[in-house]
Amino acid sequence: ERWLRRSKTLLHIQKDACDTYDFIFQHVPKEKLVFFILLNRTCAEDGRHLYNNPNWIRKIRSLASSSKLGVHPSYQTFLNPSLLAFETQSLEKIQGFPVKRGRQHYLRYRLPATYRAYEDSNLMENYTPCPVFFCGFTHGMALPFPWFDLEKNQVGKMYLHPSQVMDRALLD
Repeated sequence: ERWLRRSKTLLHIQKDACDTYDFIFQHVPKEKLVFFILLNRTCAEDGRHLYNNPNWIRKIRSLASSSKLGVHPSYQTFLNPSLLAFETQSLEKIQGFPVKRGRQHYLRYRLPATYRAYEDSNLMENYTPCPVFFCGFTHGMALPFPWFDLEKNQVGKMYLHPSQVMDRALLD
């Protein structure tokens, strides 16, 4: 039955059951939404769509016309600033304006290097801080706050936006 459903979806006979954007738009005000777009497949942990897939480009442009978007860097970007910059620039080309938001893939990051790479890519709003296995705030606060680079002993340009819950935590 799964194969039959997938075939019907691929042949445009029925809507993709995983396409929940209309449901989300019906239940959440668009001004409160931020979609993080994963554009690259550098390893198995990444999504299915490449940045140059025409259908994915159409969906991204549709989302960008009504919602805020950010980059969801691929799995290997946490140690590769040039890959992060490439993915950010790819999303900018698709949506037609600068990308200012990001959320690190699988919360895989290394401080301070990954956050410095965000600033170098002009990603000034970072939505990475989020507990994986529980509900709450990892930094003990709910409001955005500036990142502080301990090694340089200075306040960064980027703001961290704490999230209270990740979908993974709700599975448990």
